[in-house]
Amino acid sequence: MSRVKSAKVAYLLWFLLGTFGAHRFYLNLYGTGAVLLIITVSSYFLMFAGGRDFPVGYLTIWIPIAWAFVDLFLIPGINRRHNAAAATRPEDGGPAVRRRCSSLIDRMKSHQTFHQ
Repeated sequence: MSRVKSAKVAYLLWFLLGTFGAHRFYLNLYGTGAVLLIITVSSYFLMFAGGRDFPVGYLTIWIPIAWAFVDLFLIPGINRRHNAAAATRPEDGGPAVRRRCSSLIDRMKSHQTFHQ
């Protein structure tokens, strides 16, 4: 179930675990969150497993750092889009649910008057 999310919580997650993609998981961006997590974990593994002889991890760690920096400016828009979409989803009780319920009630009333 996708509920309204807080930009403050997203920024807190960004600040604490930004390169691991925690803020993206929170905002239901699972695919890009997983990519960010995989790149970060792989980079740390390459840094510690490869050592100075194999410095690829020291280069690839800059990808999630740059990505997290860009996300600093993208979080408000992502949050707005998520909350706007969540307001129209049936499981969140948005306008779509009210329209369906009212039309169902109208059909039930007409069905009752027809069979009386």
